[in-house]
Amino acid sequence: MRTPFLVVLIPLCLIVALAPWGLFGWAPVDDAFITFRYASNLGHGDGFRFNVEDPALQGTSTPLFTLLCGLGAWLGRSPTDIASGLTILGSFAVYLFGLLLFRQGGKREEEGTGAFVGVAWILVLATLPQWVIVQISGMETMLFVGLAFGALWAATSGKSCATAVFAGLTVLTRYDGWALAIIAFTALFWQKCGPVVPGWVSGIRCLRCFRGVCTGGGAGGTTSLARSSSVIGRLSGEGEKHRSGPTRHLVFSGILFLLIQLPWVVYALTAFGQYTPHSIAAKRIIHARSLWEGLVTHIHYFLGNTPSLQGSHFHLYLLPLFLIGVIFLLLRRGPGLWALLWGLASVVGFSLSGVNLFKWYYMPALAVYSWVAVWGLWQLSVALTAQLAERAAASRGYRWRGALGTGLFLLVAGIWIIGQGSYILPDREEWPATLSATETAYIRAGNWVKSQEWSGRTILVGEVGAIAWSLPKFYVLDSSGINSPVVLQAREADRQRLIEAGVDLVPDEGSVEWVKALIESEKPGWIVSLRRFLHLDELMAAPWFQERYKLVNTIRNPPAQDAYVFRRND
Repeated sequence: MRTPFLVVLIPLCLIVALAPWGLFGWAPVDDAFITFRYASNLGHGDGFRFNVEDPALQGTSTPLFTLLCGLGAWLGRSPTDIASGLTILGSFAVYLFGLLLFRQGGKREEEGTGAFVGVAWILVLATLPQWVIVQISGMETMLFVGLAFGALWAATSGKSCATAVFAGLTVLTRYDGWALAIIAFTALFWQKCGPVVPGWVSGIRCLRCFRGVCTGGGAGGTTSLARSSSVIGRLSGEGEKHRSGPTRHLVFSGILFLLIQLPWVVYALTAFGQYTPHSIAAKRIIHARSLWEGLVTHIHYFLGNTPSLQGSHFHLYLLPLFLIGVIFLLLRRGPGLWALLWGLASVVGFSLSGVNLFKWYYMPALAVYSWVAVWGLWQLSVALTAQLAERAAASRGYRWRGALGTGLFLLVAGIWIIGQGSYILPDREEWPATLSATETAYIRAGNWVKSQEWSGRTILVGEVGAIAWSLPKFYVLDSSGINSPVVLQAREADRQRLIEAGVDLVPDEGSVEWVKALIESEKPGWIVSLRRFLHLDELMAAPWFQERYKLVNTIRNPPAQDAYVFRRND
């Protein structure tokens, strides 16, 4: 990209990446605090642990994000500060590399228009409420999507080393990055070597060219002879010399990619005894969903049939343009086709994972969805105005581009006004409090527990991230089992018991029996939970629980549910 483009577009991408933090502030979700606790322990020399007393455990599925936040803790900065910086960096990368894909996808004379259309896409994506919510959630999502777009841009540009680095970091950021890495290296191979033509197809072409030599004459015969010689050369191996250079580049980039993975693979196998995160095994029990349920959930999400804070009808408005964009991508086979394949792979992969989908899991597909929709609008406008441009005089041949740009700008401005005016801006001061109401209630409960002079340092919690972050010196029993193997074992045993008893559909929370067994074995000094976790209503009604625990506080933080704090009597 030429310098004038960079001078304008880089600051623009940075401003848009910073905007959510200036407008809405910080609203981290509970899962983000899990990563922060791992990072804090890592930075303070306690290793990759959730509880420092436990063996090393991979209860987070984002190694790179955790390591970077841990590095910040080691340097004296809070992991929350590092996480916010990485989120802004990731958002910036999404916008910049997505914009470069737009510019790269047009014809050479359309590069300027492609960059302008890329700006339109940035505005569309940056004003989708779901995207904004995840931007301020403290998760690794933005960094993951930014690195993925960087890998797609590098691969479709034929940049071997950059593809290896971006794809390698994407996998380290989140394990579903393996799907992106496969697609990126396939795109790189396609860019370097082109499609491989089967031998029988080349033979037919050779025969056709040879027939042209025998039956044709003049320039046509000479051309056919040249083409025939070229095909014969390829069949005999003479044409393979030009592929040796690209092949070396591909091999080198593959080795570089594997070298980036190697340190973490070795550490994971040594420290955890496995490469796959413990958190995935836990989520397949507590958030189990079938393939069909996953696909239906995705469909509902992109049709806008989800709760207002996780989805909106903006998705439905973009659907016609998305379908048009898919058609044009299949016809033109531009670089955006690889982004589309990655978006589809993300949807299918999460559906196959058997895990319930949270709002941040949709973001890769949402970024691609909006990208393809704006691409569809661009290509439709180009197709409709192409005839007018051809009939125009040479001096006026580019006027249709001005009309196209104006139309795109008006559409994006309309989406921006509707989105910001009717949904985002009126409630922007309430958003952080609304989105983090539960987390705030747990943090307040944790701070209250920490202020009490009580020797019990083991605490059983309904949701783990926020309260664990507020109680760094406590031994936290995570009711989901994501960070507590003893809890996961209790829940697995309870699930098997229910299945053997003939229960067709085991609820995510199982039965109250696993909670009772855990309390009897671990004897937590404190229990803090919302009513919807730990079968709290059944526990409070049970005489054995009333004998052992006393309700000592109720933390209220509307609109969240109340957090109940129990202390052990003995």
